Amino acid sequence: MLFPDPRPFTGQTALPKMYPIYTRIGEGARFVDRFRGAADRGRVALRRVVTLACLITLFTHTGAANADVPAPSIALTGTYFEAHADGVPGASAETFQLVTAHGAYDLAGPVEAESGQRVTVTARQSPGGLVVKEASPAAPRAPAALAAGPKTILAIPVTWGSISQPVTQSAAAALLNGDVAAWYAETSYGGLTVSATSTPVLTIPDPGACNASAIQTSAISAAQTAGYAPSSYTNRMIIVPKQYCGWGGLGQVGGPTSWVRGDQWSLRVPVHELGHNLGLRLWHSNALLCTDAQTLACAEHEYYNPYDAMGLAWEGVGHFGAPQKDALGWLDGRKETITAGGAVTLAPIELATAGAGETQAVRIVTAHRTYWLEYRTPQLFDLFATHPPNGVYVTIEQLAGVSTAEGPMLLDMHPATSIPTPFADASYERMLDAALTAGETYTDPWSELSVTVESTGATAQLMLTVGTDLTPPAAPALSGPAKNQALRTETPTLSWSAATDTGGSGLAGYDVVLDGVAVSWPGPGATSYAVSSPLAEGSHTWSVAARDAAGNRTESPARTFWVDRTPPAAFAVSAPGAGATVRVRRPTVTWSAPTDAHSGLALYRVLVDGRLDRVVSSSGNATRIARLLPRGSHTVRVVAVDRAGNARATAIVRFTVRL
Repeated sequence: MLFPDPRPFTGQTALPKMYPIYTRIGEGARFVDRFRGAADRGRVALRRVVTLACLITLFTHTGAANADVPAPSIALTGTYFEAHADGVPGASAETFQLVTAHGAYDLAGPVEAESGQRVTVTARQSPGGLVVKEASPAAPRAPAALAAGPKTILAIPVTWGSISQPVTQSAAAALLNGDVAAWYAETSYGGLTVSATSTPVLTIPDPGACNASAIQTSAISAAQTAGYAPSSYTNRMIIVPKQYCGWGGLGQVGGPTSWVRGDQWSLRVPVHELGHNLGLRLWHSNALLCTDAQTLACAEHEYYNPYDAMGLAWEGVGHFGAPQKDALGWLDGRKETITAGGAVTLAPIELATAGAGETQAVRIVTAHRTYWLEYRTPQLFDLFATHPPNGVYVTIEQLAGVSTAEGPMLLDMHPATSIPTPFADASYERMLDAALTAGETYTDPWSELSVTVESTGATAQLMLTVGTDLTPPAAPALSGPAKNQALRTETPTLSWSAATDTGGSGLAGYDVVLDGVAVSWPGPGATSYAVSSPLAEGSHTWSVAARDAAGNRTESPARTFWVDRTPPAAFAVSAPGAGATVRVRRPTVTWSAPTDAHSGLALYRVLVDGRLDRVVSSSGNATRIARLLPRGSHTVRVVAVDRAGNARATAIVRFTVRL
């Protein structure tokens, strides 16, 4: 929080910047006074006055004789902030501040500390701000949960001189309490609420330049004078005229203060700057434009993710992407870290009510890159009027040892195409078709990751291969049941020969697929699976897929087998007739053809006098008895056998041979 010095500091005069030095000199003098007698105190006081006069002279003297004498060093303790300038091309990317109890100071460059951390610096004055010579943490950065709970904002629209301020008190409050509050409630899945109060347009001293620290100090002081308590709000948003500042917005990273130019007052800039205030250390949502999705010949473009509010957001203020949401803690319970390949179902990242256990983002760490996968659909704040997001987006969290830009980078899955827009920005237009759609695959340059989108709809179905091994194992060879084999058992055992894997990651196990559904996942040493639940009579298909440790998978061709416990239908011998007399020793036997409901007929067995005489194929229904029958009485019957071995016999027919 910022507590301005009662003597307003504008950043333009030297004396207020001397106040911390005077304090330290006074403290040193008081320390010495404790060890001196009363007679020495007058000399100490005199020395204190002389020292202060000399230091003021060093700061203010501009004569030629002292032109090469550097400004003296001062020591300050405060909170260090980095702020990102946003919204207008060509603006300075970052500014640096030290906020102390006596005001805000512009720094000429960064210091070795995290934004939001208390530091003590030794610095000297320069036209570009304080030049820090040394910095040491005064206290560790507080791990405040910046991205959760209620946020209260004091909007302070300011002006100076005759410069107009287009944002009124009511307009400031309406935007923050309306669309901005609704956007954060939706994007955080209800985890963060926003409410705002606005001061009237306040007049502050003309800063003379785009001096954010001076504007901040003056705006806070003016708000206090107007009866507001800025320190009682979690955030302060200062709305400035266009005159001096080239950026559209500026936000302290992990700090309470942001600045928005009045002519940029719309949903896009306040949402973006509050993102910095919430502590986003991934900075902006960028794009990596490559000549080919698989090559390393790429150019980094800061801001050029068109669908993320931390990017360009020219056609709509879309949700923060997965890396940004994760940095804010909003993906807890909604993300999955993948270390091996396999099937993944992604629910749309926009939905607060994703089903129990559903994943809305996937993070994959490989040797070269860290990837995020998210499924975005045109709904809620992602429903843009033109070119809304729709598909699976692949984002690089970091480029280890390669990246010069900070922040996640969206990959373009269709680098050869673009979508024309009125903005006429070739890089932006290339990223409008960045998504992977159903049937498409992305493989990274090192073959460490392969992503295939199998289908999209209410969810996206993905198949991932992760690791340096992209060689699938050999397909298992199925042993039994044999192709189209009919079985009488309802719980058969499925068997196969062991698969081999040459990709290097090793065989991880098998997927046993029965009637199109994976029913078992035995380990790499298994070669059989006993079906546990009785199968219905009829045909069934089965296959076995081998998986290696990198997630590669090869499935065998499917086989069909039959379960049949029902014998063929009843049938009868038609010749010789019952009680008939035949005058040949090798009579012909005929019978009616029975039906079989499941596996089908396999053969007939003809039994004469209780002994097997002939085996006839399933297509026949007559045969001549094989052996010569003696005179007298004989019997015949026919047995129909189906492919599962179930049998049905006719009634016994008696006949007589007479010559």
